[in-house]
Amino acid sequence: LARVGRYKINKKLGLPAAPADVETSPTTLTEEDIVATIEYLVRLHQAAQDGQSGTMTVPGGVEVPVEVDV
Repeated sequence: LARVGRYKINKKLGLPAAPADVETSPTTLTEEDIVATIEYLVRLHQAAQDGQSGTMTVPGGVEVPVEVDV
């Protein structure tokens, strides 16, 4: 992932910001990225069935909106 891709994934999934140093920032998906993505997709599917948006809480207590575009 480039810096922009890492930034967008972290922002969408509510993950901590990547270090500013490109050398230490992961350029591939981490296990945490994959777990957060699966959780987001499950919540998104559930919200679509309910017809409403919701939130999910990620480690650190951050609430991430899960929005359905209808």
